[in-house]
Amino acid sequence: LLSITVVATFFGTVDQTSIGSNLGITGGNGGILLLGSYRDNEVDNDGFLMNQMKYLSLSMQVTFVSIGELSKESTNKMLSSMLCLPTRLTSSLATIVHQKTCGNAMFIKEFLKSIITNRILQFSVKSRRWIWDDDVIDLISISKGVAELLSEKLTMLPPSLIEVLKVAAAVGSQVEESTLKLLNKDPLAFRLQLGHSLPLAVQEGFLEKAGPVYAFSHDSLQAAVCDLIPVFERKFFHKKIGTSLMMRWNTLDPNHIILAADQMNLCKDELELSSEERVSIAGLQLLAGKHSMKSSCFESARSYIESGVSLLQENHWESNYSLSLELYEMSALVSFIDGNGNADATMKRLQSILQHAKTFEDTLNASVLLSKFMGSRGNYAEAINNCLGILSNLGETF
Repeated sequence: LLSITVVATFFGTVDQTSIGSNLGITGGNGGILLLGSYRDNEVDNDGFLMNQMKYLSLSMQVTFVSIGELSKESTNKMLSSMLCLPTRLTSSLATIVHQKTCGNAMFIKEFLKSIITNRILQFSVKSRRWIWDDDVIDLISISKGVAELLSEKLTMLPPSLIEVLKVAAAVGSQVEESTLKLLNKDPLAFRLQLGHSLPLAVQEGFLEKAGPVYAFSHDSLQAAVCDLIPVFERKFFHKKIGTSLMMRWNTLDPNHIILAADQMNLCKDELELSSEERVSIAGLQLLAGKHSMKSSCFESARSYIESGVSLLQENHWESNYSLSLELYEMSALVSFIDGNGNADATMKRLQSILQHAKTFEDTLNASVLLSKFMGSRGNYAEAINNCLGILSNLGETF
């Protein structure tokens, strides 16, 4: 019996001639066994390789063996054999490894190699066995290759799970469970089956859970889910999330107010909004800006406030006086505090307030800020005169 080992490159690199004829197979009592492998997602059914396999099958036996994903049980048996430990001890590790690799044998090998190299999975001389920390391994992000595998499975998921993933992806790379439950209280907007879908999303490896927060296991997964939402529908999807949250903004915590403002900012410039909607969204931006100011996030505060100002109509001082006054005061204030703002824009906001204010009391905040602004620019005489003018209007004499 003669054993021959043939090492060759991928069949696709062979010249476009028949593999069978090149092998010179003409029949007889002898035999030759050829083994080849390929990734079915990289080979077309009517491509060169498959056409050659069809040609070969006319004169010899060709057997296709599909190697699918390893089950969680098979992964556990493999780890048990590799680590020389009973399956009851490797069960928790197998669950994590299977979730991080989707049961792909090649990814399992690379994942194990990685955690051994980083000494997360290591042999303990003292315990005379392999040891690891499940929590530490669970924190490891999945690889890009696994993310691509999961992305291919998206369209095969139950519609209820896809809907939950779409909402999560529209919110961001991570979402709190309380946010999803809050959105689910609006039956006209969403009907999310959270009790079933969230655990399934974690089990399938799309989401990772850390306390009350669910996060996509890879950025490319979030992008793939976003791609499931048609481009022309995304602006309406963001508006639906933002509007659903705005309906309860009197009871929302700061994080949800900021989330609602972010969602509206993603769609406000692409949609035709009614005057009532513009006023409501401007008020939301003002509220988000105030919360950002309290957290000393001045750049974010400026973004929200300017977004609110941009939503005001031309006659806003007449139609929405109180909202205009607050937005203009906050705009000037955040620019002054931040220090990176446009001085001309700050001055323009203050002058607009002083010009349109209906009462002296409504000018006080702007006048005080104007004095501080003048002082910061080195115009001390003007700042002092402005302060004296304010005191004079308050009835103080010198």
